[in-house]
Amino acid sequence: MPLSVFIPRILFVLLPIFLLPSAGFAQSAYDQLIAVSGQQPGKAPDPGPPLLQTPGDFMLAGALAKQQRDERAAVLEIEKINRELKRCETSIASSRAIIAKAQQSGKAKAEEVARQALANAEFAKKLNLKKLRLAELKLERAKKARRRLISAIDNGTGNQDIRGVVIRSNGEVTRHARLGGKVGPMPADGTGQLAPGDEIRTGNGSSAELQLLSGRGSVTMGENSRFKLEKETAHAEVVRTLSGTFHFAIEKAADFQEKLEQELMPLRERFERVADDPKKAYENFIMALRAKVQKKLEAKTRGGAVLAVRGTEFLVAENQDGSCRITVIEGSVAVTDPAGVKTILVETGQAIAISPEGTLSTSVPVNGAALPRWWEDKP
Repeated sequence: MPLSVFIPRILFVLLPIFLLPSAGFAQSAYDQLIAVSGQQPGKAPDPGPPLLQTPGDFMLAGALAKQQRDERAAVLEIEKINRELKRCETSIASSRAIIAKAQQSGKAKAEEVARQALANAEFAKKLNLKKLRLAELKLERAKKARRRLISAIDNGTGNQDIRGVVIRSNGEVTRHARLGGKVGPMPADGTGQLAPGDEIRTGNGSSAELQLLSGRGSVTMGENSRFKLEKETAHAEVVRTLSGTFHFAIEKAADFQEKLEQELMPLRERFERVADDPKKAYENFIMALRAKVQKKLEAKTRGGAVLAVRGTEFLVAENQDGSCRITVIEGSVAVTDPAGVKTILVETGQAIAISPEGTLSTSVPVNGAALPRWWEDKP
C-alpha cells in the first residue's frame, strides 16, 4: 500500500488514542472523536473512510495531541498546587493557634517565631494562588484549543499546504491570506489554518497563539504584531517576524518524537487492520513521523537576520525604528546577520540586539526571572 494512502488511514485509526481517557478530564475529547468517527465507545474504530485525509490534517492531529498533553500537564499541576495550598492553610491555622496560646501565657519569643511562620505561610499561599490562576488558565486554553482542533478535523477543513494553525486568539486578530490577499478575522469557534505566505496580525490589546511543526512549536504574538509563514525548505519551517513582540517555545525534536512514539508503540497490532505488511507499514509510518518532527524552525526578522532554532524558548521584539532584540529564556539561538557574514550563539539568560542596519551587538546577560511574562496572562 502506498505511504501516501496508508498514513491518512492509520492516522484515522490512531487519532483517538492521542485522546484516550485519563483522570476523567479527557473523556469529553474521546467522546467527541468517537462521535466524529461514528464508532461506539469501547469498540475499535473501523478504518472506513479516513478521518484524516491530507498532510494538513496531520498538522491538525499533531497539534491536537500536543494540546491533550498540555491539558494533562495542567491538571497535574493544579492538583500539586492544591496540595500546597492545603499545607499552607494547615500552617496558617497552626501558627495562629500558637500565637493565641503564646499571648495567653506571655511567651513573647514563641509568639515572635509563630508570627514569622504565619507570615511565611501566608506569603506561600499568595504565591500558590497566583500559580493556580495561571495553571487554570493553561487548562482552559488547552481545552478550548482541543475543541477547536477536533472541530476542524470533524469539518474536514484540512488544507494540503497547512504549516501552522491559530489555536487561540484574543481581541482583534486577522489573517491575510496569500491567495488574493483576502483579509478575515479568526473564526470564533474554529482554528485559523495557515499556509505558506499567510500573515497573522494582532491589534491593540490583542494576542494570538500559533502551533507550528505539527505541534512541536508554538508562537504567541503580543499586541500590534505581524507574523508571516514563509515557504519551507527541505530541512526547516521558515517564519518571519514583521513587527511587534513574540514568544517562541520549541520543544526538542527528540523529546517530542519520543512522546509520540511511546504513545504509538502499544498500537502496532492496530496496523494489521489497514496494512498488508503491518511491520513494514509501521516502520514507514514512524519514518514519516520522524521526518516531520525533526525539522528545525528558522525564524527571520523583518530586517533579514536569521535565527536557527531547535529546542528553545525565546523572545523577539521588533522595534518601530527597525531594530530588533532577541532574548533567550532557555536553550540557544544562533543569530546570523542579514548579510550572512556573522553568527552569534545566544544562550540561556542572554540577549542580543540587531541595529536597523543589521549589525549584531554582543550578547548581554538578562535576568529571566524578572522578565514580564505577558504571554501567560491572556485567556
